[in-house]
Amino acid sequence: LEVGFRPALEAAEFDRALELAKAAGDDEKVDEVLWARLSTGPDDEAARALEENFSARSDLKSLWRLAERLEQVDRADDAARLWLGRLRAGDAQALQRLLALNRARQAAPLVLELGRADLVEALLPAADQLDGASKEELFAKGAELLPTRARALTATLAQRYKESGRGQEAAEALAKLAALEEDPLARAALHVERGELLKTTLARPDEARLAFERALADDQDSVVAVRQLTELYQGADADRFVAMAERLAVLAGPVALERWHAALAEAYEGLGRLKDAYRHLSELGDELPMLQRRAALAEKVGFTGEALSLQERIATDDVERARILEGYVRADLVPFAVRLGQQLLERDALSLERQRLLAERLSGTEQGSELAAALWPKLLLPNPLDADGWTLFA
Repeated sequence: LEVGFRPALEAAEFDRALELAKAAGDDEKVDEVLWARLSTGPDDEAARALEENFSARSDLKSLWRLAERLEQVDRADDAARLWLGRLRAGDAQALQRLLALNRARQAAPLVLELGRADLVEALLPAADQLDGASKEELFAKGAELLPTRARALTATLAQRYKESGRGQEAAEALAKLAALEEDPLARAALHVERGELLKTTLARPDEARLAFERALADDQDSVVAVRQLTELYQGADADRFVAMAERLAVLAGPVALERWHAALAEAYEGLGRLKDAYRHLSELGDELPMLQRRAALAEKVGFTGEALSLQERIATDDVERARILEGYVRADLVPFAVRLGQQLLERDALSLERQRLLAERLSGTEQGSELAAALWPKLLLPNPLDADGWTLFA
């Protein structure tokens, strides 16, 4: 072997040298021949033979050297295959060699399978080379294994899920992100974002309420959370609805309640808070049913003047207006009584009895004395001996 092998190898008679080495059963010389062949340029057969020999002997150092050589002779695919083998064995440096070959896509499944924090962190800078699903799986694994990067990676995942319309995954990511957030105001904003997603995209109002309530626990001045809870409590819980609406008015001003006047009026009335109910009804339009409802409620709460004024606006005949006039008179609402009394007198729509009541109540008042003086001559004519009437007339 020594006599024939070395001359054959030096003369590049590789087949002869290999035959002699195999005949002698000398593995080292077989490898030497194969290395010599590979050193002259790409040689797939020699590379495969070396790989088989090194793997059979678990010669990791030589496998590493082979992979490097394959890179040098532009056999990147073969080199990557060897690096993947080393990576599978847990060699972190092999991942760096794969990334240098732009083989992040090939490395990613194995990195995720191994689930090692150092490998995941090393792969993250190459995330843009991955397809969408692999990238998200890498971010999720990074959030799980790398505490210092968990918040940023989870936020990225939440945004990706939202942009792609995956509401359930986005809600879960936002919940995780809120659990990681230490700043109360930032955490409140995350609860609000999750609540809006649950309410609108996922149509899960109960879970949305819980998210907005958590937001308020972190930020009691969150106008968005209060507004959303006001809407969610409407029709479901009158006590909480009005409490949240009142809170909203404090935070954002009464104008924030414009859309809820009707609902608040109904809720307050159901709770027996009639004055508050009337206040919100007064903010609504002047359609006939609304005026009728306001008039009835004003009468219930003892707002006599407002009740009568509303009744006058919806009255359809003078009989009803005469009744309202009597109400004005008995409530000492002189300007209203004078105005309506003059109108009814002009139309001859007042009975003598009501004319007498009007004259008696208006006599001695600054605003109504003139109308009373005009009424008394007619009222005293049938009974000239009416001492009370003459006294008031005087």
